[in-house]
Amino acid sequence: MTALLEPKTEYRDRYTEEQYDEMLNECHEQVKLCGMTFDPAYVLKQIDPVAYRCGFADYQEEEEVFLCPVCGEEHGIEEEARWCCQEEDDFTCQYCGVLHGSTELAKACCEEEE
Repeated sequence: MTALLEPKTEYRDRYTEEQYDEMLNECHEQVKLCGMTFDPAYVLKQIDPVAYRCGFADYQEEEEVFLCPVCGEEHGIEEEARWCCQEEDDFTCQYCGVLHGSTELAKACCEEEE
């Protein structure tokens, strides 16, 4: 591997609809109607689907995910993704320890002049 590959950044939804339903059901009392009991999330979704979708959109957050540039594995930290399948030693000068963007630059960093 000659050049350091950078991880890919993706943004994904943090919460699922099921998690939103759980939050609604935990924060609000059960709905009683004609002797029957219903979950608040179910009632809102059935009676006013637009309000339900707007509430879910407001509840939703994005999270940043970093993908290893070699294998595609997800990481929560960019540096972990960067070094997942790339050896840091390949990009570090063996004499001064400076990290470079390619193996060639690391090898040429402190080469003795002939």
